[in-house]
Amino acid sequence: MGSGIPFREDQILLQHTARWFSETGMSKNQFSADRLIPALMRAGFFVDEPQQVDQYENWLTAKRRHLTNILNGKTNLPLAWKWLWLDQMDAPYREDALRDLMAISGHMCVPLPDSSDVRAPTLADLAGLAKEFSDVLANAAAAADGVYGPDDCPVQAQRMQNELFELAEKGLSEAIKIQQGTGVSPRSIEIHAARISIK
Repeated sequence: MGSGIPFREDQILLQHTARWFSETGMSKNQFSADRLIPALMRAGFFVDEPQQVDQYENWLTAKRRHLTNILNGKTNLPLAWKWLWLDQMDAPYREDALRDLMAISGHMCVPLPDSSDVRAPTLADLAGLAKEFSDVLANAAAAADGVYGPDDCPVQAQRMQNELFELAEKGLSEAIKIQQGTGVSPRSIEIHAARISIK
C-alpha cells in the first residue's frame, strides 16, 4: 500500500508512538526504561530478570536495545505487547492509535464504561462532547457552500469526516454511560428489545 496509510497493527502503534515522541519530547529511552519495560515485567513477559546488579544492567541494556530496534522498524513488535504498549502511551496519542486499530478491523472506537454494573454512577463528559462538536464546526470547510461535491478539497473533506466520526464515537460512548448510570435506554433500543421479546 503506497498511500502512507498504515494497514498493520504494528505500523499503527509505531506511527502514533513516533508522532508522540516528536511532538512532546518523550524519548525512546524514557519510554522503554520508564514505561514499557516495567509494564512488560509486571505482565510477566520478561521472566529472565537477573537478581545481581551488574547482570541486571546488562540485561536492561539488552531490553532497551531490543525496544529501540522495534521503534526503528528493524524488529517486529510482538502482537502480545499491543495492548500494554497502547496503555503506556499518553492521551491523545493513545486514543488516536486505538481509533486506527479499530478502523483496520472495520469498527468504530466506542470505549465501554469501566464498570459492568448497571446503574453504577458514571461520569458525564459533556465538555468532551462539546469539544468534538466544535472540532466538527472548525473543520467544516467542505460544507461551507451547503453542498458536498467534487469541487471540495479532499483534505478538508477528510478532516471533516474524521471529526464527524470522532463526534459519533463520543456520542455513542456518552449514551452507553447514560444507560449504565441510569438504566435508561434510548427509545430505538427499547423498540428493538420489545420486538425481539415477542418473536
